[in-house]
Amino acid sequence: MIDFNQIQSQMAAFGLYQSEVQVRKNEQCRAAIGILSEPAFMHPPEVLPESRKKELIARPLTVLSEAVPPPLRPEVVTVAATDGSQVFPDHHIEPACYLLQVSHIAFQYGTHERALMRAHAELRYRDQDAAEFGYMEDSIKADWVSAVRDVRELTALFQLALGVQVADRPILALSDGTLIRWMLSELKNEALQKAVLDRYRAVLTQFREAAIPVASYISQPNTTEVRNLLARLGRVSLDALTDRHVFSQVLQPGERSALYASASHVLKTYGPEQQIVFFYVHVKGRGGISEVARVELPFWVMQHPQWLDLIHAVVLDQAEKGNGYPIALAEAHEKAVIRQHEKDFFFRMLDKQLLEVGLGHLVTSRKQIAKNRPVV
Repeated sequence: MIDFNQIQSQMAAFGLYQSEVQVRKNEQCRAAIGILSEPAFMHPPEVLPESRKKELIARPLTVLSEAVPPPLRPEVVTVAATDGSQVFPDHHIEPACYLLQVSHIAFQYGTHERALMRAHAELRYRDQDAAEFGYMEDSIKADWVSAVRDVRELTALFQLALGVQVADRPILALSDGTLIRWMLSELKNEALQKAVLDRYRAVLTQFREAAIPVASYISQPNTTEVRNLLARLGRVSLDALTDRHVFSQVLQPGERSALYASASHVLKTYGPEQQIVFFYVHVKGRGGISEVARVELPFWVMQHPQWLDLIHAVVLDQAEKGNGYPIALAEAHEKAVIRQHEKDFFFRMLDKQLLEVGLGHLVTSRKQIAKNRPVV
């Protein structure tokens, strides 16, 4: 239990610190806006001033200061979305296994067709991962579970979009979070990284072959690739800012930014058509609630101007319907999430199954038992 009296005196110092940070942000925002609107930097040079730090620097694909007004959403359109959650392996419990749940959400706008809202749960264990991905680690780690979930989410999104697609009707497959699998570096195993990335890239290729545009939506992004670009161009420090801070001052509600190519090192393993590009968009919900979000898409999607406008229009419409966050993604999250009582029931089911096959109860550590039944 927290003794809040102990931290009360620290609140004043924290408030003062935040005030100083805000002053610095405001000053740097003015500098960044000046660089962004400088005519000499409309098309940045290929060779930029050197930096002492290794930074990810975005490459502009359109005019740097571009602000695209909101396009009209098609009257009839399909929006497909997925999300996932998991019950991680518990090292206090044997045998080791984990549970994935991926939601499937599809809305048909401009028609009287019913929405599709469902979820699929999958129990997985080490031998399955060894057969499918070559996983040979001694234990099932949390970062591995997250990697498998990412593949399952994208695979489900493609299958869902393919299943609900209607001829001659625009469709958008929308994912939550980044399309850049930088998290795979946490696996520390290059063979496993490659196995997961190959599967992920194969699904992106399926989207392209089926001519289904796919994009991802990142709420409250903390990326700094554009900020780093502006800092290098202007030879100034913008260390208090993120890209979001800059574009919140530049974009009017509904507008999207210029297009940028990400410089993430992970993309070196993506194919040329799969390079991830992005833009920022100022979305607004009901009651004046707004934020600047980052939208990512593969390079091949960017090559179709009508798809760019479709993504822009649908994201704005979805955010308005969801009070600032795309409603299809919000519903996907709600359908996918595994709550504590469900997690508890899952372990009871597992315990019962082991008993039925004569293996006895789940093996639970004494520490976990003590946490479940505290002495005091």
